[in-house]
Amino acid sequence: MDDKGIGHFYGHNEKGAEIAVKALKRLRCSNKIIKQVALLVDYHMRHYGSNERSKLKRLISEVGKENIFDLLSLQKADAMCKKKQKLIAAAAEMESTVRDIIAKNEPVNIEDLAINGDDLKHIGFKPGVQMGQILNGLLDCVIEEPGLNKKESLIHIAQTKCTGQITD
Repeated sequence: MDDKGIGHFYGHNEKGAEIAVKALKRLRCSNKIIKQVALLVDYHMRHYGSNERSKLKRLISEVGKENIFDLLSLQKADAMCKKKQKLIAAAAEMESTVRDIIAKNEPVNIEDLAINGDDLKHIGFKPGVQMGQILNGLLDCVIEEPGLNKKESLIHIAQTKCTGQITD
C-alpha cells in the first residue's frame, strides 16, 4: 500500500505475461499469438508523453510497428478500466505521436538507417558484435535527431566516434 492506502502490484505486467503464456499454451495457440500477447501484456505499463518522441520511437522499435497500435489499444482499455482520465488522455496522445512518427517514416530500427554493415565494412570496420554496437549507436543518434539519417552523416559519425574499432 502507498501513503494513500492504494495497493499496487509492481511487476504485474511481467507476471501477467507469464500467466498469459501458460494459459495460451494450454489452449494450444500458435507461437506467434503467444509471443504477441506476452509482449503486449509485458509492455502495457509503458506510458510516455507526446513530448517524449525518442522514447516512443524506442518503444516502436521494441514492440514492432505491427504491434504498436494493439499495445496502445490495450493501454487505453487498461486506463478506461481504471477510470483514470490522465492515463486515457496520455494513451490518446501517444497514439497521435506514434501515428505521426510512422507517417513521417522516422527511423526506429537499424533497417531504417541510411547505412548498413556493408557500408561500415567499406570504410574499414570489422563485421561482428562491434559492428552491431556501432549500428545501434548510430540508430540512437538518428532517433534523437532524425536529420542525421543520411549516409554521409552516419559515415562521418561512425568514423569520428568509433575510430578505435576500425581495422588496420
